[in-house]
Amino acid sequence: MPPDVLILAIEFLIHGTILLALLWIMIKLQKLEYNFLGLLGSAALGSGLDMIPHFGHYLAVPVLYLCIWKVTRSSIFPDAAFTVVISYALMFCVNLFILGSLMGDLRPSDKKIEEDEGSPKKVVVKSPTAITVTNKPSQNTITNVVPTDGVKAAEQIAGKFLIKGITRNAGKSSLTLQSGKKTYIISLGELVSVQTDDGPVSVRFADLGQDWVGLDIRGIRVKRPVSSE
Repeated sequence: MPPDVLILAIEFLIHGTILLALLWIMIKLQKLEYNFLGLLGSAALGSGLDMIPHFGHYLAVPVLYLCIWKVTRSSIFPDAAFTVVISYALMFCVNLFILGSLMGDLRPSDKKIEEDEGSPKKVVVKSPTAITVTNKPSQNTITNVVPTDGVKAAEQIAGKFLIKGITRNAGKSSLTLQSGKKTYIISLGELVSVQTDDGPVSVRFADLGQDWVGLDIRGIRVKRPVSSE
């Protein structure tokens, strides 16, 4: 069997099964008489017509009206019309639910940002290309020192921030940070993306003093005073 035909057959089976179940539930709720084979044929016919591109759906609805009217021997309006309309509405909701389940969670996560940023680095500045070498009895450890340009860039970014206030509550403390016209409320330890003139910057509220706060900007710790305004 060609793959395209197999896919259409599976789609028809799923579509027809869902439509049959919804029609049966609506008929049961209205306590209408029905014939199961007729109901099965109606669902199959409606599903098949609904799969025709462009005009299939507009043809399937009136045909399904007539089929349900004949199967249940009820009035075409409101009984048959109500059954078909509600069934199609519920089927649309089911399709949205299935589509949402297949797509998964699309919300952005800060986990990758936290992994990229890492923990705060202690800065030892000697020269833009300086390195620190520590000799131990068992091994030699070479640690790259953060260049001066990186420290200056972090300080320049922090200089554009205004700390408007602090809420002290031990580990649940928070601060109000203003960048340009935007204001951010950041909890202690939280990493947020702050909009600046040069684009978004990841900022972590890392430390809290008496009249200052410690911000990690691109992995570099910078202290900012708290505004007295």
